[in-house]
Amino acid sequence: MYKTKTLFVGCGDGRELLSFANDQDHLLIGLEPIDQLYALAKARIIGKNTGDFPHIQLHHCRIQDFQAAEYAGKMDQIYFIFPTPEVLRREARVIADRVYSLLAEETGMFRIYTEVTLSEWPDLEDRARLACFLQTLQNENFSFSAKEIGYHELPPMARESNCGLKFQAHGITRFTAIEAIKETPSMGRQPYGKADS
Repeated sequence: MYKTKTLFVGCGDGRELLSFANDQDHLLIGLEPIDQLYALAKARIIGKNTGDFPHIQLHHCRIQDFQAAEYAGKMDQIYFIFPTPEVLRREARVIADRVYSLLAEETGMFRIYTEVTLSEWPDLEDRARLACFLQTLQNENFSFSAKEIGYHELPPMARESNCGLKFQAHGITRFTAIEAIKETPSMGRQPYGKADS
């Protein structure tokens, strides 16, 4: 029995999962649909360390294809680190639906980190995609906050990820951090969250 359960949507090359690897009471599940990244994650976590990380699972799939009935309502944390803006827009509803079904009520937290900001990001279409994703969270019964943060405010797993290192190298310093929880009938409708600078 694990004390904490965390899901990574798009775990990349596996570095994000290793940020919690020393905690054997922490179940870590990584989903990665891209063949090359999944192979890198598998080699990093499983290839040379068979048996060292029994609490880490890797799945070669998207969240909408993840067979997760046993985890319904049981995930303490779900991370979505640097998703592409196209995924945020195109798959917003299905992602929100699956995350909602997996999160534990009241205590479960969905955390998203993206390089797109509503104030400074130069691509207006990407800004619109992020705004649409936030609207979808509201429509799908999430209570959330969204704020702009600096690179140093990103969690280590995001800074040390493949994308995080690339953003640092290219001088990208502003990001949006979103935290969302499931609304329950007792909470009522919460106000729509806007990114603060």
